[in-house]
Amino acid sequence: MNFTCKIISYNSADYLQWIALRAQILRLPLGMNLTDEDIKNDKNEIIICIFDRKNPVGGLQLKPLGINKVRLRQMAVSENYRNQGLGKKLLNFAEKTALKNGFFNIELHARKTAVEFYKKSGYQVSGQVFIEVGIPHLFMKKELCRQANYF
Repeated sequence: MNFTCKIISYNSADYLQWIALRAQILRLPLGMNLTDEDIKNDKNEIIICIFDRKNPVGGLQLKPLGINKVRLRQMAVSENYRNQGLGKKLLNFAEKTALKNGFFNIELHARKTAVEFYKKSGYQVSGQVFIEVGIPHLFMKKELCRQANYF
């Protein structure tokens, strides 16, 4: 199959599909809903989705934290599309996008179950386990290579 990553616009039809997918993957399994508070700052973030034809099957968001730092957050791939390399493709696209936008440092709060996935892409754990949305997370970070063969 041919999967495509792209930046989507806030409040577009794609964004509304992403919000529904994000809630289904990241919140509902925890017995939680995605609230207006959870999405109120999305308009200030770079929102990236991976599509199977016209439907988003995964995504993530990049939240600017400063001059050259960004936080990768809300990364999710639909259960039916896992173990096909889509998470890696999405992460690579996000890193390229971060670099194109002048961000050379990327950080994230990884669910403990996802730490190995991020380690395979060069992210390093920093600090101790902490609880976020009721489950264990670890702070991870990576310095993106400014001369990488991303372009």
